[in-house]
Amino acid sequence: MNHEQLLNPEEQKLRRRWLFWSVKMPAVVAGLIILFSIIPLYSQYNLWALLIIFVMTALMGGLTYAPYYCAYKKPGTILLTVTLISIPLLIIMDAIRTAYSFMPANGIELFLLLMGKTLTTSCYVLIFFLSLKLRTINKKVRAMLLTPDKKVSPA
Repeated sequence: MNHEQLLNPEEQKLRRRWLFWSVKMPAVVAGLIILFSIIPLYSQYNLWALLIIFVMTALMGGLTYAPYYCAYKKPGTILLTVTLISIPLLIIMDAIRTAYSFMPANGIELFLLLMGKTLTTSCYVLIFFLSLKLRTINKKVRAMLLTPDKKVSPA
């Protein structure tokens, strides 16, 4: 039985929302970054830099496929648990790194820095809560899949 059939429409909507924010959006952003870094390198014809970019592209593809397969395609919880542990650590490390990095000289640079950090942190928090909800859904689905169907015996 397909685990998608076990979910109500609200849970399916949450799963699609998690897929968009945790897999599709990072893949698009990584693709754009790689694309815009390849164009200048290709114009300079730096072969080693292009090779590194292609290896990073393959690595990013694998890192994008892992959450899709482990948490969305198969109703797993281990990768979601790792995500729930790592996101607060990423937020804390980003705040520490920002505190010890250079401070912008003018107000516009400071505003852009704070807007970027706010956007990044809000995406992390959104992914954290979506992953938390998806983990509970996946635990419910796994419990339903592991329990045998209760059939009434003819008596």
